[in-house]
Amino acid sequence: MFAEPTTASRVDGIRNCEVFMKRVSRTSMWRTVGTPVIVLALAGAGVGLAAVDASAGTPCPQGSVCLYKDANFQGTVSIQKALVTSPYRIANFVNSHFQDGSTLENQVSSVVNNSGRTLCMWSNRNFQGQYTWAMTPHTQSAQITNDVMTSARTVVPGTSC
Repeated sequence: MFAEPTTASRVDGIRNCEVFMKRVSRTSMWRTVGTPVIVLALAGAGVGLAAVDASAGTPCPQGSVCLYKDANFQGTVSIQKALVTSPYRIANFVNSHFQDGSTLENQVSSVVNNSGRTLCMWSNRNFQGQYTWAMTPHTQSAQITNDVMTSARTVVPGTSC
């Protein structure tokens, strides 16, 4: 598939590498190599680096509630500021949208709650319906009851939905 490099090209490659290494200071080498080594050492020691992170798709920022159109945090996402700041609710998902412009109504399939509040969701508008679903702060669900959520609000932990 690829031609074997010649001796001359190998020597040129080594020379280019030597010139590059001479230009790299100790400080920049530390930034390049040292930081990943420290991160890997902390991870190996069991030190957690993030509270909740969606394992695939668009990550959910800390302090946010993220609603994903597809299961397993896939597809388009909606990062909902209305659920983590006053009024702490969305009475009708038809007026809220995913990043691709489609409505949230009956389209949410997975959720990340990176807020400090309990997330409560209902199958009907205005916090009504047979199905009520609650999610504690800093948790995630890769598959909720598919495509039935229509309203949501957040409450202080320990407060009922």
